[in-house]
Amino acid sequence: MAIYTHKDVYLSFGGTVISDHVVSLALDTGIESLDKTAMGASTRISRAGLDTWTLEFEVLQDFAASELDALVAGLSGREAAIEVRVTSGSATATNPKWTGTALVTSYNPVGGAVGDQAKSSCSCVAATALVRATS
Repeated sequence: MAIYTHKDVYLSFGGTVISDHVVSLALDTGIESLDKTAMGASTRISRAGLDTWTLEFEVLQDFAASELDALVAGLSGREAAIEVRVTSGSATATNPKWTGTALVTSYNPVGGAVGDQAKSSCSCVAATALVRATS
């Protein structure tokens, strides 16, 4: 099993590749847990519900025309197509990609302490199914 170090994560957000601004990224997938416990049971029983996913990323901020702030602020409260890959290379069995549409629920355009590099964060939730592919 190969050990992986994040150095070249690929993020296309709203149709624009913003990988050169990304500082950190978390794509979280899961399944809702539904309670199917009935009277008389002595153990809480769960079953799988709907798929869930979220995307959170932190970027180096850029307020230039048609750059990061304009893109993300313009999509705040809207849906954005996303594509995430482990590296910027083409999708393969060892470099899978995830695609879907995300609802942008939170955007933090300004924040930090004196002397900090200007960073911004964005949080998204599922607006469509997330598809994992290797080609």
